[in-house]
Amino acid sequence: MSKQFETIDQRLRECRKNINVPLHRVAKHTGISVSFLSDLERGRTMPSLKTLASLATFYGYTLSELLEDVIVE
Repeated sequence: MSKQFETIDQRLRECRKNINVPLHRVAKHTGISVSFLSDLERGRTMPSLKTLASLATFYGYTLSELLEDVIVE
């Protein structure tokens, strides 16, 4: 994870890019639609804790690790 502050959309995009996985694969494994994932990564919508927990698990992090150093705008 990055040690600088970033927004949740930046963090989610970074996590996905770090493992080189397309949105459709994240959607398949988490049950979250591709369009919603895209909106999350573009900062168009805010995820629920349940959504964040699913994504954290998929990316191999705990929820607290995923949210570490994330700022809320």
